[in-house]
Amino acid sequence: MTEAEIQIKYGPEIKRCLIELDVEGMKKVWNHVAPHLTIHGDGSILATMHLARTQMESCPMGIKLYSQRWLNERGIGSFMDNDKRGH
Repeated sequence: MTEAEIQIKYGPEIKRCLIELDVEGMKKVWNHVAPHLTIHGDGSILATMHLARTQMESCPMGIKLYSQRWLNERGIGSFMDNDKRGH
């Protein structure tokens, strides 16, 4: 499946999972999109989802900022941090 096909078929569900932080829903989507890749636990998925939310253009700013704080509290950082530094 190409990236474009994945976006068309799963994009709305991926966005919903990200906005709602639905880890179980994201695991189900991931099993359809990339069943050959290993999922490294719910904590890893949650951190990845928060990171993705900071990059989503269509994500409301309040949600982006919440995810940025969540990542920073855990010492992970975000792409928003890089944008502030001009990188």
